[in-house]
Amino acid sequence: MDIQDPTPFDLIDECVYIIDASSYELLFMNRWARRVFHLEHSEEYMGRKCYEVLQHKSCCCEGCGAEKERSQDSCCWSYFNPLLGRYYQAKDRPMRFRGHEARLEMAVDITNQVQQKHELQAAMETEMALTGAIHILYAPVDFCKAMDEVLRYIGTYLQADRAYVFELHEGGMRNTHEWCREGVPSLMELRNAQTVPLFSNWGATFQMRAVVSVPDVSVLQLEHPGEYVMMLQQGVHSYVEAPLDVNGRIIGFVGVDNPPSDKVKNVSAVLRTLTYFVTASMGTNRSKHLLEQLSYSDAMTGVANRNAFIRDAQEYAEDDQPFGVIYFDLNGLKQVNDELGHKAGDR
Repeated sequence: MDIQDPTPFDLIDECVYIIDASSYELLFMNRWARRVFHLEHSEEYMGRKCYEVLQHKSCCCEGCGAEKERSQDSCCWSYFNPLLGRYYQAKDRPMRFRGHEARLEMAVDITNQVQQKHELQAAMETEMALTGAIHILYAPVDFCKAMDEVLRYIGTYLQADRAYVFELHEGGMRNTHEWCREGVPSLMELRNAQTVPLFSNWGATFQMRAVVSVPDVSVLQLEHPGEYVMMLQQGVHSYVEAPLDVNGRIIGFVGVDNPPSDKVKNVSAVLRTLTYFVTASMGTNRSKHLLEQLSYSDAMTGVANRNAFIRDAQEYAEDDQPFGVIYFDLNGLKQVNDELGHKAGDR
């Protein structure tokens, strides 16, 4: 059948084109397609190459149905249109149109479906990355080694230049752990020597348990010029930080430097979740050290106790090395306790 009147295609709310099978010249665009491409009159597209009008290309598009050995069968393929910034699924079939051997093509916008697929894939990848990090944190290894490995794991996944942990120490923040991508210099020593308080500008945000996300440090130039200059000197052009919160008290933060701009949203979600497990692991580690301290030291004086003596004596004996012990008594302590009280004796 040789179709002469294509106006029924104007009733379809999808892009429909008719293309000359040999020359790739556009013979028809329906109402919806003309609106999408901002073409008011047929003279604006008639006789022009389809790839020039539809994608601003200088040659036939990859995957084009007309390019597939002039197939007499229908075909279907998906592609991204850079001119419109949208994803489409194209359905193509041969036809005759006003004496031309032609191809009828319908392009259905599938951008929402593609974005949902990408979001689902990103969520699955994020879940896998967090699961891997959690396994590392709770593996039976030294906490410091585990934390360094977690930063390497997360920093690599987020494609960042640097991943790090800052902890509250004696009223200030110290960079206690750091991972750097290959070729990226360490900033740990420099940051620990900085006089500009990194934490001060983020205090209010951290107190609300929110993530600090700065996709471009130039936004700091007016309100926080000191931090802006410091970041430039360190080669940091973007960063994301998430607070470490223990029972309502901020004890530090986890952060990454220079993640790709398209991953900043994902970075925030990853760090926000990761901080829960990092703080729990920190608490477990501190409890472990406290238990060891209480097991091997006197609570009042801090001096190593009988358990510590047995432990150390066994180590010396296993080394088969001669050793000696010096001991002394504190005479008169009972009399002090009896006459002045145990507080005086403790003192």
